[in-house]
Amino acid sequence: MVLNEKFPQTLLVLYCLFFAFLAIDPRHRGYWVAANIAPIAITLFFVLSFKRFRFSNLSYFLSAFLLFLQTLGAHYFFYLVPFDLITDIFNFTRHNFDRMVHVTVGFFAYPIGEFVVRKKIVAAPWAVYLFSFALIMTAAGLYEIFEWMYLLMVSPESGPDFLGAQGDIWDAQKDMLADGVGAVLVLILFYFNFPSLSSRKL
Repeated sequence: MVLNEKFPQTLLVLYCLFFAFLAIDPRHRGYWVAANIAPIAITLFFVLSFKRFRFSNLSYFLSAFLLFLQTLGAHYFFYLVPFDLITDIFNFTRHNFDRMVHVTVGFFAYPIGEFVVRKKIVAAPWAVYLFSFALIMTAAGLYEIFEWMYLLMVSPESGPDFLGAQGDIWDAQKDMLADGVGAVLVLILFYFNFPSLSSRKL
């Protein structure tokens, strides 16, 4: 992805403005704080690591999807984000904004793979893909556990609203599946963007 050298800084400024705007009068302040823990932590990681390891512009671009969408979902409850147009176009039977956000969690497989390759952490190409995918799925599972434990400690009575399960008993499993789908999609892109890796034997 060919973009200018200031792309990460520009993206950061846009996200900070977006974050500040949506910090004004969220639907539920406690929910807003909890839902923004992940995007704030990810943003700080990229800022603090920038001088030691500059990811590609494409990695920053793909990572930004989760930051922007998660921050939007934090302003509302995820299942209350204005999403009617997409729901009508695809004839969804549920509000699927949260599923879309989970797909973008998988996009982090790209910067993970990039880091592994450039740091030469593993040698075999298959290990790069497996490590990136496995790390995404591990994070997905841990997040679901953290979400459940946080809810029990802070506000057990708000379970349906906080989790946004919309009555689906398999919501957590489907969320993790969406994370995995996102990871597979970007790892296909990763394969074509790292020709020296893809040309080597598995």
